[in-house]
Amino acid sequence: MMLKLCKFLLCTAFSAVWIVFAPAVVRADVPVDAEHFPDESFREYISEMCDNDHDGTLSTAEIDGVTAIDLSFWGISDLKGIDHFTALESLDCSFCNLTSLDVSNNTKLTYLDCSYNKLTNLDAGSNTLLEQLYCAGNRLTRLDVSKNPALEYFDCEFNELTVLDVSKNSSLRGLLCDDNQLTDLYVGNNSILETLSCSSNELKTVDVSRNSSLKILGCGSTQLTSLDISNNPKLEILSCGSNQLTDLDISKNPILEELWCCENQLSTLDLSNNPDISSLLAWGNKFNKIDVSAIKELEYLDYGQYEETGSYKITLDPEKKLLIYENSNLKPNKKIKVGKKATLNAKKKIGRVETSDDTIVSVSARGKKIKIKGLATGTVTVTAYDKKDNEIRKWIVQVK
Repeated sequence: MMLKLCKFLLCTAFSAVWIVFAPAVVRADVPVDAEHFPDESFREYISEMCDNDHDGTLSTAEIDGVTAIDLSFWGISDLKGIDHFTALESLDCSFCNLTSLDVSNNTKLTYLDCSYNKLTNLDAGSNTLLEQLYCAGNRLTRLDVSKNPALEYFDCEFNELTVLDVSKNSSLRGLLCDDNQLTDLYVGNNSILETLSCSSNELKTVDVSRNSSLKILGCGSTQLTSLDISNNPKLEILSCGSNQLTDLDISKNPILEELWCCENQLSTLDLSNNPDISSLLAWGNKFNKIDVSAIKELEYLDYGQYEETGSYKITLDPEKKLLIYENSNLKPNKKIKVGKKATLNAKKKIGRVETSDDTIVSVSARGKKIKIKGLATGTVTVTAYDKKDNEIRKWIVQVK
C-alpha cells in the first residue's frame, strides 16, 4: 500500500513539473503564397495590408495585429487562409464571389458582413460574440443564430429561408429578413427590437404586440389580412402596402412620421391622432379621400409627387383638408347622373355586393341584379360576389 502511494505521489510531482516547465507552443510564420492563400486577390490584399514589413511572410505579431479585414468588392472567390487571423473582430467580404465561407476559427468576430455572394450555407455557431451579422443577397435556405446571443443587428434579406428562429437573440435591435420564403416569424422574445422589416414573404400574421420599443415596421407584400400595432407607441415608420388589410388603426401611434399602406382594401383611414405624418402613400385602397386636417405639414405629403404620375391622380382640396384619389386608368363601363338610378346585371346569383365609396353610389342586390343610385359626383367600383365570396363581376361606375 505504501509503495503504491509513493508511486502516485511521484507521478503527480512529475506531472506538475512537466506542466510548469513544458515548452510554450510556438506558432510558425505563415508564408503569403498560393498554398496558404489560394485566391490571388485575397493574397494581394494580405500582402498589401497585413504583411507590414513586406517580407512575404506573416509573423505571429503581424497576424495578431489584424483585427479588421475589409474585402468588399475585391471579387474574391476563396477565403482560405482567413482562419489564421484568430484575433479578427471585424470581417467584411461583401459583394464578392464566395460560394463558401468558414469562420469557425475566428471566434473573436463581433462584425461579419458576407452580403451579396453566392453562399448556400453559413455556420456562425463558433462566433458567439457576434453583434452584427449581414448575409443578405445569398442563396441560404437555412441559418441558425441560436448560438449568437449577443446579436444586435441581423440582415438576411434576399435569401431562400423558409424558417428563421430568433428566439435566443434577446439583444436584437434590428432584424431585416425581407424577400425570403418565411411562413412564420416569432419576435416575442425580442423585447428591445427597434427595427423589423419582413416584407415580401409568405407571412399571414405579424405579431408585434410584445415589441413596445419598435420604431420601424416593414411588412408589405405579404399576405396580411390584419395588423395590430396598438402596443407600439414609439412607431415612426410603417410600411404595410400590398396586403389584404381591411382595417388599419394607427390611433395609438402618435409620433408616426411615414405611412405607406397603398394597395390594400381599406375603406377608411383615420389620421386624426397622427399630426407628425410627413410621408403618406395610401393609393390603391377603397376610399376616394382622406381627411388630413390634423396633419401639421401638408406640403411634405406625397400627393404632390404622385399628382401626375402612375395610375393615380392625387390632389389636395382647396381647403387643404382632404386628399382626393382618382384612378386615371379606370374607364367607366357604366355612367349615371346624381340622383338617378340604374341596374347592373351580374348574370349569376349574387351573395353580396360592395362599392369602393358608398358616398358616391348606394347599392342593393337581389337575385342576379344590382340596383345603384348616384349620390355624388365621382368614380367608384362596384363588385358582385357569390355566396362562396368568389368575385362574379366588377363595374366601374361614373356619377356625373
